[in-house]
Amino acid sequence: MGPRLLVLFLLLIPARAAAWTHYAWPGDDWCQLLEDAEPGDEVVLLPGEHTGGCRATVEGVVLRSQHHAERASVIQPDKQGPLLRVEADRVSIRDLDLGPTAWSGVEVAGADDVEVTRCLFVGVGGVSIDASDGHSRGLRVVDDEFRDLGGTAVQLGAPDAAAADFVLEDNLVDRVQDGGGIWSEAGSWGAIRRNVVHDTGGTSVRLEGAWGDDERSAVERNLLVGARGGVGLEIDGGPARVNGNIVIGGLEGALRADGRHREGLVRSIEIVGNTFLGDGAPAVLLPGWGPGRHLTFANNAAGNLGAGPGLPTIPDGFQAGGNIDCDLDCWRDPEGWDLWPTLYSPLVVGAEQPWLEWGEPDFCGSPRETSTGAIEAMAGGGGALVIDFLGAQPCPEQEDDDWDWGWVCGGGGWGDPGCGCSQPRPDGSVGGLAPLALWLGLSAVLGRSRRR
Repeated sequence: MGPRLLVLFLLLIPARAAAWTHYAWPGDDWCQLLEDAEPGDEVVLLPGEHTGGCRATVEGVVLRSQHHAERASVIQPDKQGPLLRVEADRVSIRDLDLGPTAWSGVEVAGADDVEVTRCLFVGVGGVSIDASDGHSRGLRVVDDEFRDLGGTAVQLGAPDAAAADFVLEDNLVDRVQDGGGIWSEAGSWGAIRRNVVHDTGGTSVRLEGAWGDDERSAVERNLLVGARGGVGLEIDGGPARVNGNIVIGGLEGALRADGRHREGLVRSIEIVGNTFLGDGAPAVLLPGWGPGRHLTFANNAAGNLGAGPGLPTIPDGFQAGGNIDCDLDCWRDPEGWDLWPTLYSPLVVGAEQPWLEWGEPDFCGSPRETSTGAIEAMAGGGGALVIDFLGAQPCPEQEDDDWDWGWVCGGGGWGDPGCGCSQPRPDGSVGGLAPLALWLGLSAVLGRSRRR
């Protein structure tokens, strides 16, 4: 065959479609479908139970249920090893029920840009999502639910393997027998936002910090409750900003920021605008924090359902201010997990906010105005926090700064000429602060708080 005929023959071969969808009924060999797929293909598990122990070795493959409301389950009663091992980049896992299994759930083995979304992990004996085997980047774990686990829900990195630029958002972890919630090992970094973690055998959320100064983590707007071992929130390294979190209880304390270990990682840590509530153990522990490492602990509210203060004696040498050591009258019903400030709470009355930015979101996502701690009182909302996704919390509806300020300054709201003192809002308008002046006077009478 001449060269011209060969080229013509090749051009006449029909090209493969951009992506195919492969369907697997319960009992089908979906592991083989996954390995035979090509980049961009989807493997769809039809409703029912499918046996796990599979590998994803092709980039860009999607593994999912047929529909969010008609889900497939991946179980593993007999085999050892993970339900799914991901060895290729850009693999997406969606809308699956994973477990029960005596072993691990999803292992990320040195793969980048892996996504696990809207999945339910239940009855997983090992680590549910384990990104500790090889370096990975861009792992996204979003809108997932973890219940009745034996081991830690999410493990990020290991001593010899970093998980870089991860995103853990809007997940629910409820009941872990022996492990913790979300653990990020030394060298790993990313965002841990808007998660609810409850009733873990170990620390709820742990961040050990990254080696690079530009590898910054964010731990924001999480609800962490009832760690039966360790603490609710552990921050052992940076760079990191820890803001808008509510931490209730913990066997050893609600927050521990430990400067005694991994000396090179403890720097550039900002712990600002959080609420820490101890339940017998201390609310806040800051062992080993000292000067020269750009450490900030400010504008936090702390209290204790048991005996003792909420805040420790804060040593010199790092930035600290605007913290309030509350008795239980700071909040509406702390024993019932209603941590909205009361009307005349010292968290609102005369509170100082030198390290909180105007408009920065609080626990609920409302822009900050005047309140210390995780919740902005002036935004509204209130009620008992619940063990459910953040969207189920008793937060005010967000209406893009369309709030009712009519109760301020006798009904005139912002710009009322009868308000006296004024200050600019983010949109440039001005408003009075006469009620705050009244509150400043009341705070001197209340005498219930100690500021450090």
